[in-house]
Amino acid sequence: MGSILLIFAMVVVFVGWAAFKLGFSKGWQEGYDTGEKAGLKQGKEDGMKAGLKAGIKEHMISTLAEIPEVPGIHADLHQQAREEILKVLNTKPAAKPSALPKTSFMSTMWQEYGGWVLVLGFVLLLVYLFRSG
Repeated sequence: MGSILLIFAMVVVFVGWAAFKLGFSKGWQEGYDTGEKAGLKQGKEDGMKAGLKAGIKEHMISTLAEIPEVPGIHADLHQQAREEILKVLNTKPAAKPSALPKTSFMSTMWQEYGGWVLVLGFVLLLVYLFRSG
């Protein structure tokens, strides 16, 4: 009886491992494909926004360069205003630091070891059932 139980437990563990590997590989591939599609879509949108901003900025700079000096304004003031506008156009806003996600210790442990706990629990349940019956 003991050898049959051992063989059954080994088969159950092997089947569980194979199912885990198959599901992990399939999930990995599906996640990669989904992430790639989302990344391309986000990249396209970001690229269009960046291109639009660059076009507007270039238009403003070229328009600013073509502005003739206004009569009655001193040339130094005109040049200073032009430099201030160019400085504002060329500076990038400071990036805000992103907050770290808050995860509890138990949540982290479950994500790391939860699958193994379930497999161990299943094996212990089988051992209990075969020993008691």
